[in-house]
Amino acid sequence: MHRRHDPGPGTAQCESYIYDGHGHLLNPSLTDNKILTSKDLPEEIECIAVETPQLDGPFGARGVGEHPMISVAPALANAIHDATGAELTHMPVRFEDVWRAIHNEQPIDTWVTKAPAV
Repeated sequence: MHRRHDPGPGTAQCESYIYDGHGHLLNPSLTDNKILTSKDLPEEIECIAVETPQLDGPFGARGVGEHPMISVAPALANAIHDATGAELTHMPVRFEDVWRAIHNEQPIDTWVTKAPAV
């Protein structure tokens, strides 16, 4: 595949919706909530299709749209843990979060990591 949209890395690394105590979205614009575009991704990604029929799908068909994004965040956190021993339990994983986890420091309570108290 060449230069296409992939929601997985964005979910794992930068997308974060923050709500206040009343359920109001605090970062409603793309300025406050970065969503990756094709320019943020590698130019080429090798894809390997493994065909496994869905027993209850029509003619064995299965959905493929959003499923690949689900595994990116845990794969990224596991890779960071294997490489550094840092335990990351929230998304998105920011550079600061990795540094703090390596140094056994708590994440800073900011609008990115936690909604403000009302």
